[in-house]
Amino acid sequence: MYSIKYKRLSPIWKYELLETVDYDIPDHLRLNMPTRKWDMASRIYNCYVDIRSREGKQLALIYPKRIIAKCGYRWDGPTGAIDTDTFMAGSLFHDILCQAISENLIPKSNQKKADKIMRLINKGQNMNPLRRWWTYTAVRWYQSFRHRVHDKEG
Repeated sequence: MYSIKYKRLSPIWKYELLETVDYDIPDHLRLNMPTRKWDMASRIYNCYVDIRSREGKQLALIYPKRIIAKCGYRWDGPTGAIDTDTFMAGSLFHDILCQAISENLIPKSNQKKADKIMRLINKGQNMNPLRRWWTYTAVRWYQSFRHRVHDKEG
């Protein structure tokens, strides 16, 4: 179970992370990554992407099997749902992955994995099984609707 520390903000970004947290992605949900980058710390080529603020501050790192949310990352909480402790960690990591997908940092083929990761985190947070099913179904429906609209426009 994750204990994340955050503070409430303005209506645009509802929350700001007050400490760095990470999530280890299970093997069966390993993310597809676009490129390899030189990692100075480990002196190897590593597949990762990072999300940065407009000022260049690193806010999140995404590896094929790990997500790191840095202190200062801002997100809007559970979109379309009631903000509860059992949903905060799931919404945090899901928002990071959705942001990376929408900014074309990681392939769109990761969307279903992002949704499943959210569901798995919510289970680990002891979210009620019915609510967990509903939130997963809602994000899957939203993504399906969004892709249909996008396909018609494009």
